[in-house]
Amino acid sequence: MEKLLGGCSFDLIDPKDKQSVINGFKEIIEAKKTAKMEAHFLTASGYSILFEGVGTPVLGKNGAPEHFIVVGRDISEKV
Repeated sequence: MEKLLGGCSFDLIDPKDKQSVINGFKEIIEAKKTAKMEAHFLTASGYSILFEGVGTPVLGKNGAPEHFIVVGRDISEKV
């Protein structure tokens, strides 16, 4: 667990899905709307788990996204 604390969540995304997630965040920034994404995340033990995430931009006073709220869940069992 300590290995994951203070790290960047993008480091946990399976390399084959990383560009797709980056593109998804770009779409959220441009549209300023919530979007759903799927990606494989790597566990501390090296396993890959399919996650579904919903990213919501939090807009500042100027209307631009200042940060994001992302809620994710393991959907490995659904596949």
